[in-house]
Amino acid sequence: LALPLAAASGARAPVVDVGTGRGAIAIALAREWPAATVTATDISPAALAVAARNAHRHGVAERMRFVRADLIDSQIPRSDLIVCNPPYVPIAHRRSLQPEVGTYEPQVALFGGADGLELVRRLLDMAPACLVPGGTVIMEFGDGQEQGLLDAARDAGWQVISVSPDLQDIPRVAVLRR
Repeated sequence: LALPLAAASGARAPVVDVGTGRGAIAIALAREWPAATVTATDISPAALAVAARNAHRHGVAERMRFVRADLIDSQIPRSDLIVCNPPYVPIAHRRSLQPEVGTYEPQVALFGGADGLELVRRLLDMAPACLVPGGTVIMEFGDGQEQGLLDAARDAGWQVISVSPDLQDIPRVAVLRR
C-alpha cells in the first residue's frame, strides 16, 4: 500500500486503526510510516492500555493517540486511511472455535453478530464522516464473508478497489474508497 495521501506531501498523515486491540496494526503502521500519526480506537479500556504499553515498547507512542470509542466517533480526526480488523466471527460459530481462541480471547473481540458482518456494516456507514475526500478503508473479513462484505460495501456507497487473499489463498482483506 502506498503512503497515505497527506504523508506523500510530507505532512503528518492521519491514520486510524479501528478496534486496535493490542495495537499490532496501529504500531506496525506507525513504524512503517514515520510521517504518520495514528489514532487507535477500541471499546475496551484494557485493550487500549495494552496497546499504549506496546506502542511505548516499540518507540512510536509519541505519534499515537488512543481513544475509547465504539468503532469511531467525533474524537477521531479526518483521516486518509482507516484500517480495521473487526470482530467478524458469526455468533453461531462460537462452539467451533479453537479452544485457545474461544476460551482466551475477549468475546467482544471475536463476534460480529449473526452473520459476522454487523460491525463491518456499522463502520462502513460511519467511516465517511472521518475520511478526507479520496480516503481509503482497508478491512479484514472472515472466510466465506467476501460476498457479504462486497454487498455491504456497495450498498453503503463504497467502491471496491481490491480484495486480497491470505496465505491460504482465502479472500481476506478489502480495500475500499468512497
